[in-house]
Amino acid sequence: MVVLQRQKTATELAVCVGVLLCLGAVAGWVLLTQRNFNPAVRVSPTPDPPLGVRSASEPASVHSGPVANQGLNAGDFAAFAPAGVTPFGPLEQFDEETLSDKINGKADLYLTSGFKQLRCQRFAVGDGEEDWFEFFVYDMGTLPQAFAVYSVQRRPEGKPLELTEFAYATKNALYFVCGPFYVEVVAAQPSEQLQKAMLDMASRFVAATPAGPMRLVELELFPPENKVPYSETLNISSAFGFEGFSNVFTVKYEADGKHVLAYLTALDDEGKAAALAHAYCRFLLANGAEEIPPERALENGRVFSLLGTYEVVVQVGRVVGGVHAAHSQHAGEQVARALATHVAGRHIGAQRN
Repeated sequence: MVVLQRQKTATELAVCVGVLLCLGAVAGWVLLTQRNFNPAVRVSPTPDPPLGVRSASEPASVHSGPVANQGLNAGDFAAFAPAGVTPFGPLEQFDEETLSDKINGKADLYLTSGFKQLRCQRFAVGDGEEDWFEFFVYDMGTLPQAFAVYSVQRRPEGKPLELTEFAYATKNALYFVCGPFYVEVVAAQPSEQLQKAMLDMASRFVAATPAGPMRLVELELFPPENKVPYSETLNISSAFGFEGFSNVFTVKYEADGKHVLAYLTALDDEGKAAALAHAYCRFLLANGAEEIPPERALENGRVFSLLGTYEVVVQVGRVVGGVHAAHSQHAGEQVARALATHVAGRHIGAQRN
């Protein structure tokens, strides 16, 4: 019996020694890997991350495969880099199925706005590992769809840029629309050197990318008086929670000391516009709104009270518009009348994006 117990103990000891040796080998491999970590994928915290992009603490995205030669060529990003700016990582590509691997919580916005492809790459300025930025190019298919994601995600602290018709900068990033492309250029940290390099590269990209006319006709239907600068947005689908509202443009106005949100969408003909206006009014009533008489006559318009705010719905030809969630009936009707008058004075019959 004693011999058998000694054999069992010796066997257990051998197993333990083997396990310890394996663990030691694994630990050595991990230390070696960390020591030789590729700086091209080293991430430092950024004070102003790109809209929807994963933070530095989250897993790095996985390349979705070889970059296809669609639209921009694979080498074009590096070709746009000014002197002193070099690639700091591989060119990455993401499609509809892999977009969520790169951005966090914003994929649905892009996908419902016509997203085709994201291509991005990091670039270093000089020799410092902390002085880098990432260049994101979202192919949204059309100018309105690119403007939609640009406008909905616009940062309030942004300062306008004379780069394209739709462009602005923050302390460590650039955001702009160039034809069907929505572009974000985001630095690892605020820096004048980085900002200059980013702007130089963005300017080269714009100069080399055919954008076509950067014009959204619907925005011209909004009256310019009392408009809040840079408040334009485009909601591709389900504006205000109403599934029937697609391609709805909005602009904010100053009225009675507060902001009032005006909106409009242009349809193919007056019949469709009338049906949409009627459907939206039914939607408001079904969600607890109460129709109330306007303070003054409002041609082809209706006014609703809803949870302490006011909705105004008007139809002018093939355009449905109005005011959403105004703080007072007077302010809402004031902005809605100005909108209806301005739309009526425009010839939009054949203008369509």
